[in-house]
Amino acid sequence: MTAKALKYFCILLSLVIATACTRPDFSVNYSGYEHVYHELPFSLNEPSHEWILPKPLKEISGLTILDNGNFATVNDEKGLIYVVDTTTSTIASKIKFGKNDDYESIVLHKDRLYVGESNGNIKVVSTKKEKKIGEYSTFLSRRNNVEGMTIDIKNNRLMLACKGQTEKKTDRYKRAIYTFDLEKKELDKMPWVIMDLREAKKELKKSTILSNHIVDISVSLRLTSFAPSGIGIDPITNDVYVISSKGNILVVLDFLKNVKGIYLLPRRVYGQPEGLCFDKVGNLYISNERKSTKQNILRIDRKEIQIQDKEDS
Repeated sequence: MTAKALKYFCILLSLVIATACTRPDFSVNYSGYEHVYHELPFSLNEPSHEWILPKPLKEISGLTILDNGNFATVNDEKGLIYVVDTTTSTIASKIKFGKNDDYESIVLHKDRLYVGESNGNIKVVSTKKEKKIGEYSTFLSRRNNVEGMTIDIKNNRLMLACKGQTEKKTDRYKRAIYTFDLEKKELDKMPWVIMDLREAKKELKKSTILSNHIVDISVSLRLTSFAPSGIGIDPITNDVYVISSKGNILVVLDFLKNVKGIYLLPRRVYGQPEGLCFDKVGNLYISNERKSTKQNILRIDRKEIQIQDKEDS
């Protein structure tokens, strides 16, 4: 064999080795990493319903469900709350609450809507009066880049997910969630949790991910780009769900702050996932800005799972 032929043979052999893989279990309708005793109760690859949103919401960045079943949303530019009729997918009404700014999140609690800005400020809007009735400032800033917010009903507090880096410059790949006490009306000084998906992945097992070098590199790049854009609490399990448009990732944590799962969202379904919330029976809703898909809201129905079967397998 000539030197040139040997060179091409080595290249071909390395490609074969790199792409050699073990066949994953495709009986599960999602892929990622999860704890051996955890099974995601959602088929992420197959949403059950889609609402195509009107053009004013092409940059939808926050999502919550009202008591009448309609959606309340914000985009990331205008000081407007848009109420979307779930029957017609049209804007039923608007609530003006502030000047144009960088609004990233919204959540309903009792008769109030809380709207979060990227600089950590929180606007309070009355659903009855349909106007702003208050505002809270926090020590967070645009550097922290608060993108997600949800309500922790049991502890009467808001949870704020930061897209930006933590205060320590060495924590390049770490992201924080803070809590805002609604009784004290102040942000807790210490983060509720600081997430590092590189470390969390070590405690989890692969689920329907091809095992080869090329895929490993791709997944690693996605995990290191993790930057929360939405957050919600599952009313059935009390697990905390954090979504990231960067890397198209969904992370599930329990209330002991353990990462139970890291899931890779397919880009063909989730073009730019920005908002996340649950309804009262535990169905999951994810909103997408207009990027590779149309601006939309997707519902992923809750499914029954057999935990015991998984433990025995």
